Order: sequence, then structure tokens, then C-alpha cells
Amino acid sequence: FMHRLPLPRHSPPPEREFALAEALRHVLFWFSTCGIYLRYFGMGITQVHQMPHMLAAGVSPGIATAALSLSLIVNIPSRIAVGWMGDVYSKKWLLNMLAIAGGAALLAFALVGPDHVELVWIYASLWGVGLAMLPVQAAWVAGTYGRKHYGSINAASNSFALSGRVVGALGAALAYDAFGNYRLIMLLEAAGFAVGAILLMLLPSPRT
Repeated sequence: FMHRLPLPRHSPPPEREFALAEALRHVLFWFSTCGIYLRYFGMGITQVHQMPHMLAAGVSPGIATAALSLSLIVNIPSRIAVGWMGDVYSKKWLLNMLAIAGGAALLAFALVGPDHVELVWIYASLWGVGLAMLPVQAAWVAGTYGRKHYGSINAASNSFALSGRVVGALGAALAYDAFGNYRLIMLLEAAGFAVGAILLMLLPSPRT
């Protein structure tokens, strides 16, 4: 059934293997790294602050813990399904859709409150799906730049992008101290995922 879905198919392999120095000089590398940075920024916030945010918003500890568990449960089959789809359909398209799912999850999470506790379930479900981007992200790098120098290129991209987790976690803490809640930083986080999705849509071909 999934083979017959009207979705963009994956691109053919690159015509040549890219070395790290070549990748660093190419706009594609920096577009994708910025998109990954914005997603890691959001992941850094949720990794450290998702439980404090829910508790501060009036969600009971039991429901908050159940929501986090649901997110992990959803993420396991999502990674399997998305990984399989990456063999058939466009990895760039999949990453874009997963970024949109992550942004929608964070928007719901930002609006969680005593009168909207049900939004934690929307967050948990969509966030579990959105985090399925990680294996596809690595496969996209290999499929775009070739496998010969995949290790060095992927390591360089992730080294730049992973700083987003540190900035996100620290920024959320400072925002909470300044405003007394996490809503603003969560909304900015959702916007970051949206910008990351736009960057992915604008990615040029490495062969041009």
C-alpha cells in the first residue's frame, strides 16, 4: 500500500563523491545544517524543560509522565516506518514533513494549560513522529554527498548543529527566569521548526 502512495520518490545517488572540503564550500551543506540546528534547538528545550513546563502549566505529574511515555512509544514505530519510507520516497520531503509535525507538536505544547490539558496528548503524539527524522537525516547526508566521506561530512554538520541543543536549553531557562513561564520560548521553538522546514524546501541539488 505505502509503495503506491502519491508521494515524491527519492532522488538518484549523487554523480560523484563529495569530500569534506567540497561540502563545506557548498550552500547545500549550510542550508541543511541551519535547518538541523533549528530542530536541535527545539530538542534541547524539550529535553530539559518539557516536564517543568507541564507542571508549571498545571498538568498533573501523572499525566505529564504518561505524555512523555506516549511520545517514546510513538517514536519507536515511527522511526521504523519513516526509515522504510526513506528507501522509497524523497528523504528531503520526509524531513520537511517531520519538521512540520515537530513544529505543530511544539505549538500545541506551548498552549498547554489548566484548561487545555488535552493538548499534551497532541504534543506527545506529534513529537514522537517528528523525532523520527534522526535516522532519515543521516541517510539524507549519505545519499546527497556519497558514502566515501560520509563520516567526516555528517560529523561536521552535526558538530555545528548540536550547539543548538545547548543554546535552546539555556535560552529556555533564561526565558523562564525573565517571564515566569515557558510559553514564549515554546512558541519561538515552534517557529524555529517551521523555518527549518522552509530551509529544507529551499535546498538546491548538490549536483548543480
